[in-house]
Amino acid sequence: MPDKPRWEAVTAFCLFVGHDCLAAHLYRIGIHTEAACYLCDKRNEPMDKYHLRTCGALHGDKESLRYWEARGILGQ
Repeated sequence: MPDKPRWEAVTAFCLFVGHDCLAAHLYRIGIHTEAACYLCDKRNEPMDKYHLRTCGALHGDKESLRYWEARGILGQ
């Protein structure tokens, strides 16, 4: 990914391997209490890379922008 900015390459790698800062992964490793997305009204969906594309609480037009927005919100 030499033609991409570093933050986009980091996002692509994290989402590809599944070691990200989204609720589903944090739940799987025992850091979060549930895997569901609590940012939007879709509480029955795990917050993973697939939900990232449709989460109504996120506003970026690219997957990488939505990931960093979610990461910022979850880190608060």
